[in-house]
Amino acid sequence: MVSENEKELESMYGPAAPFSEHKRCDHITYTTAEGPPGVIVWCQAPAGELGVRYNVAPDVASGFVDFVVSGDVVAVQQEAPAMVRCVICLKSRPLA
Repeated sequence: MVSENEKELESMYGPAAPFSEHKRCDHITYTTAEGPPGVIVWCQAPAGELGVRYNVAPDVASGFVDFVVSGDVVAVQQEAPAMVRCVICLKSRPLA
């Protein structure tokens, strides 16, 4: 069953990737100009020559999501002292 939230995300970012190395709500560190860690909001399906892309909400709020490819993911946070509920999918994730 697809939630309204998932339908809205799909209309904004395109179809979800059926398979991906990382999943929604994963807290990742990735390479960008600024380099802040963030939470994966959506995993976009491959399109043309572009593979799976991750739409990431940086921990330092800018009002924009970053588009990240698998090769730019440096680390997935494995442990944290506290948990927080993801506002996107409502699952619990480690607090950064």
